[in-house]
Amino acid sequence: MGKQIWKKMFLIVFIISIGLTMSGCWDYQEINNVTNVAGIALDKGEEKKFKLTFETIVFKPSADFNISVKLVETEGDTIFEGIRNAVAVAGKRLYIGHCKAIIFSEEIAKEGIKEHLDFFVRDHELRMTLLVFVAKGVEARETLKDTALIHQIASYELERLVRNDEKYSSLSNHKLLFEVMREILDEGISLTLPVVEIKQIEENKTFTMEGIFYFENDKLAGFIEPEEIKFYLILKGKLKGGIINVPLEDNPNQFIVYEIQGCQTDFEFKTGNNPLLITKVSIKTSIGSNPVILSRQFSVQDYQRMLETWLNQELVRFFAKIKNQVKCDVCGFEKRFFQKYYQEWLKLSEDNKDFFEILEFQVKVKSEVNHTGTVKP
Repeated sequence: MGKQIWKKMFLIVFIISIGLTMSGCWDYQEINNVTNVAGIALDKGEEKKFKLTFETIVFKPSADFNISVKLVETEGDTIFEGIRNAVAVAGKRLYIGHCKAIIFSEEIAKEGIKEHLDFFVRDHELRMTLLVFVAKGVEARETLKDTALIHQIASYELERLVRNDEKYSSLSNHKLLFEVMREILDEGISLTLPVVEIKQIEENKTFTMEGIFYFENDKLAGFIEPEEIKFYLILKGKLKGGIINVPLEDNPNQFIVYEIQGCQTDFEFKTGNNPLLITKVSIKTSIGSNPVILSRQFSVQDYQRMLETWLNQELVRFFAKIKNQVKCDVCGFEKRFFQKYYQEWLKLSEDNKDFFEILEFQVKVKSEVNHTGTVKP
């Protein structure tokens, strides 16, 4: 009898638990009561500390479910104040739960972004997976003004651009909000953020995402060019796609084009007074084009050797650049060492040695060319 009572009680608790988890969003908002925000741009204010531009989505009552995009601009001495002041412009409270992107101006980023990110992390509506950018050469709000070519909503087009860049071009490196906060707070890695830049295409203007800004602490310190991003991604272990142009050994003005099909980077440290990082890169490619293919035939081994030699040289050069010129550990080498060899890292810290300054570097590249597309006369 007692067992039956316990079974009934368990069944009741189970049913209640299921009902609670399937009851919908606790902070659900009716679409007519709020204005949905797709993206936020943050600039220096004219009358107050900040100017905020919100890309809002307006739903029009129609059988075809039409939408339009309106930009709402407000100012405030804090981001929270700017959002609340937007009610006077939009007529409704802004709902930022569907926000896809935050875009900072260079001017704001140079002063530091940590305190501004604090609001976005604390707010219960925002998702930690939204994208974070810095506008290059223009005010951040300009990136939301009539810049979408394919999608009607600029912030959604930015999200699409991120997916395609990662797969096809690798000219930047996107960052989600939680990744940004982690890089700011973690030891042994310097923050980087992707660039959004306005470009004119015939009569239209649109944005591109090429290159990254790097930060010292949380303040913008410099820029890494788009053509070097693939080396950065390899040394981060994050390269997935894109192409590599390798100049011919006897004619540097002509290039063999390798399409990246996959890349894996493994890291090995040797400890000592000067730690040594041995980076092993395995890259899979196919040949996209060869300007002299009809007059000269290369074997698969030739293609592999040329890629390995060139990429080895470029990775050594890029490491030397970030160590001696950039002087920021943008690839997180110290963080990797810290996680694996904590006691050795602690000893170096106690000896007041700057890890990145004394770090030595070796690279070993192994390539695989799966398709050469050889043309035989």
